[in-house]
Amino acid sequence: MKRLMMIWLMAISITFVPCVYTNIIDEQDEALAFEAAEIHNLVRRKKHSKELCNLVAKCLSAGMLRVDNNLVIEGNLTVNSINPTINEDHCIIPTGLNGQVLIGITGEEPVFNFITSSNNTVIFTPGPGSLGLQSEMFFGNIARVDQIYGNDTGPDAGAVNGLPFLTMSAALTAAGAYNLSTGDPVVVWVFPGIYNETISIPNNVSVVGISSGASPDVGGVTIQGITADTTLVSMGSNSLLANVNVSLNSSGTLVGIAVPAGPATINRVIVNVSGGTSNTGILPSGTTTIDSSTINSIGSGFGINVNAAATVTMSNSTVTSSGGVGVETNNGGASFTASASTISGATADIFQNSGTITIGGCTLAHENANNVGFASSFSPNILNWAVYNIGGAFVSTGPGTQYLQPGTSTNADLATTPNNFGYIVPQQCLARNLTAMTYNGGPGVQTTTFTLYKNGAATALSTTLTGSGIQTASDTAHSVLCNQDDILTMGMINPTGSTLVNPSSCVSLY
Repeated sequence: MKRLMMIWLMAISITFVPCVYTNIIDEQDEALAFEAAEIHNLVRRKKHSKELCNLVAKCLSAGMLRVDNNLVIEGNLTVNSINPTINEDHCIIPTGLNGQVLIGITGEEPVFNFITSSNNTVIFTPGPGSLGLQSEMFFGNIARVDQIYGNDTGPDAGAVNGLPFLTMSAALTAAGAYNLSTGDPVVVWVFPGIYNETISIPNNVSVVGISSGASPDVGGVTIQGITADTTLVSMGSNSLLANVNVSLNSSGTLVGIAVPAGPATINRVIVNVSGGTSNTGILPSGTTTIDSSTINSIGSGFGINVNAAATVTMSNSTVTSSGGVGVETNNGGASFTASASTISGATADIFQNSGTITIGGCTLAHENANNVGFASSFSPNILNWAVYNIGGAFVSTGPGTQYLQPGTSTNADLATTPNNFGYIVPQQCLARNLTAMTYNGGPGVQTTTFTLYKNGAATALSTTLTGSGIQTASDTAHSVLCNQDDILTMGMINPTGSTLVNPSSCVSLY
């Protein structure tokens, strides 16, 4: 095997290719026969590199070629099989194995800091009988995680701005300490593979998979957990998780990603949580932004559960709960806003238990809001019912329910049968936000109740006007699932003999 090798001391400023500079130990008489003067002569005469390599080989055959501090190497050196007698630090020693050489005592690390080539910094790869050179490239404020070349311990352990780590946990610990020490944010690059570990992302640290593949088979990064009652990923303040898959399959209470405080960003992440008695894809307790992600809760539980006073914004994502609620807010200070997304839940797509849910341009797979209200970020379709009192006040014939005709009608247009006329629903949707208004013109306090009827049956959407003069009221706490060809009518109950002026109501559809 032919190899060319160039070694020179960093202190010498002469540049040439190829060449070798060495400090030859005076104590070694045989090595003195090949002192630097002859090497300089070869350089000056621009001899072929083969002669220079032969010269170095002679030094090696003499037993030792001493070098101090750093080496600069270009190319490779072929050394014939030699049985050395000297094993000292700072030495290039022939091993007798296929002409390879070892720097330092066999099986030990070299004593100098770096071996450098003309273009890159390279590291020594330890191992008896070989001189291993591995190209390395370092990046500022970057920590790398690599299952093939990474190490968490030892002389070649990973470091921020240095060599790669073996595990994400070790990299994140170092990144957090680096941030606290320097104040600089750190990005942890994760190379493809399955990482079986629970991680906690420190403040001001980002975790980014270098490939957005859906699985390791196509170059993706998977964080995997199989431990009971586990939160697989916990995110700190000003943290980011991107381009990774989060997979948790165990028993008990399981959470794929938790955001205890925030703000945190989840971008291009696939979350799958299954096997537990309660599975939650994302549990945000602080400000959280979710974009271009897929969250799956397989079994009972939640796709996203906002159970604290947190603000959550989601876009271009899909949330599914195969046995529970897609998205739920159950804290008075909770706020969830979604756009251009699909939300699906076997129990309910969305459930505004408390707090607020606002959606716009979203698909609710089952059009199910658990019969409670929610908000929309765009103008909804409106169904209107109103009585225009020609010639004076409307006098109720109560005490039963009277049904208003769609649009604007007169006193005579009221009906006592709910399905005599109504709106026909063209496609599946949710009816919500019933609002009513009237002027109670009669003596004393009047009470008028408006209720949405579906296919002749009263629904939960209902509101009551109480008092005299102009009155308004609304029901935003309920919603009603409407299927194609359902008939919607508006019922009104008013005390017998009471007088109303222009009673009206409307319902919005989502």
